[in-house]
Amino acid sequence: MHKRAAAELAEERRKTALGVLPEWDLSDLYPGPASAPLAGDLVQVASDAEAFRLRCQGRLADLSGAELGAAVETYERLQEKIGRIMSYASLVHAGNLTDPEIGRFYQTMQERTNAISTALLFFTLELNRLEDADLEVKLADPHLARYWPWLRDTRSFRPHQLSDDIEELLHEKYVAGTRRSRTAGAGSRARSPRAIWGTLSKTRWSTRLSRRCVTATRGCRTDTTS
Repeated sequence: MHKRAAAELAEERRKTALGVLPEWDLSDLYPGPASAPLAGDLVQVASDAEAFRLRCQGRLADLSGAELGAAVETYERLQEKIGRIMSYASLVHAGNLTDPEIGRFYQTMQERTNAISTALLFFTLELNRLEDADLEVKLADPHLARYWPWLRDTRSFRPHQLSDDIEELLHEKYVAGTRRSRTAGAGSRARSPRAIWGTLSKTRWSTRLSRRCVTATRGCRTDTTS
């Protein structure tokens, strides 16, 4: 209660000092933090991600090129929905960093989307375990071939990929603020800082981190046009 009162006082002082400030119109993303479309998207993407995991986990090597291309397309769509949700939450939070309700909303969105993306983590891990020759055969199908730039970038982290259990642990810890723990993950699309696994210099790790963040935010569709 004391923190809320302090936040409200700080907000009043800010308004007094700066006057009425412009606010972003985020209605193209969602009507509001408590809106039905946002709640519906969270439920739907969680359900779709789990269905995707049950349908594809452990089976990528057996898929044809067309089937794998369809799986990548589904993965892309799920990641785009997660990105839309977090883009909205991030912009709402950036618009008022002092409001505790907005802070809780942002943290909740992080936790829920992180849980959803954890269900999808298997996909890039399994893609990276495909043999080059096997993937080459599958790439003969144009449905998969259109995703080659993204596949190439994703598979560039194969030398740094850890076991599935460790990758999942690092992925889950990221949203809790333990960024330091996620220093060597290579399978997750939305993965993060690495500094404690291996002996590479901080500069080289930072370079790889930048590339992974770009891959995570650009998505498959952007990569295919590069």
